[in-house]
Amino acid sequence: YIDGLYAHILESSTEIISPTVTTPTSTKASFADAQTTGVVSINEGKIVDAEGISTTFFTTKAVGTYIDKLYAQVIESTTSVRVDEDKKTAVQSLDPSTTVVGSKTFRTGLVRLIEGSIVK
Repeated sequence: YIDGLYAHILESSTEIISPTVTTPTSTKASFADAQTTGVVSINEGKIVDAEGISTTFFTTKAVGTYIDKLYAQVIESTTSVRVDEDKKTAVQSLDPSTTVVGSKTFRTGLVRLIEGSIVK
């Protein structure tokens, strides 16, 4: 379980390594080998179409955990779309950069603007 959610291992691999005799020189080495648990990275942002009619908000989060002594990262992704209905109804005519061929519409120039950042 990660943050109260059930996690399912989709893929795992196993490798048998022969034991070697070593003497630990420092406890810092064992901390360096440990993998990060909890939120490892967050990427969030938005995608706005050129006319500003629709905006897609996105968040992608990687959560590190151990499952049966195996390290795993679970990816959680959410998106939502907001449509400005006033702008949508105001843009009725085709602008010069739009071409209609049969049932398909093609546009040139700026189509969408992507803004985002990796938070962690």
